[in-house]
Amino acid sequence: MRLGILDCDRLDPDLADHFGPVYSEMFIKGFRALAPELEFRIWSALDGELPDDLQECDAWLITGSRHDAYSDLPWIQALRAWIRLAHDADVKLAGVCFGH
Repeated sequence: MRLGILDCDRLDPDLADHFGPVYSEMFIKGFRALAPELEFRIWSALDGELPDDLQECDAWLITGSRHDAYSDLPWIQALRAWIRLAHDADVKLAGVCFGH
């Protein structure tokens, strides 16, 4: 199974020393402990990177972010549009703790 991860923030330095600089590294460590056979593909949504092909991965994970999901930041607007496409295509998608 291939899991696509969309990174939406960078970790604070005190956490990055332990988990790595981005949320995807933290998730991958946890997933590998449970299912070492999983494959991962990472995009930095924060930097404007989003997958073109929704079928490239079997499921998708959107990481947490300190940013507001309703923000007008260009990368968040693009992510919201991508989420609508993913929803319309009925792909498996989960999001974790975005904005608070």
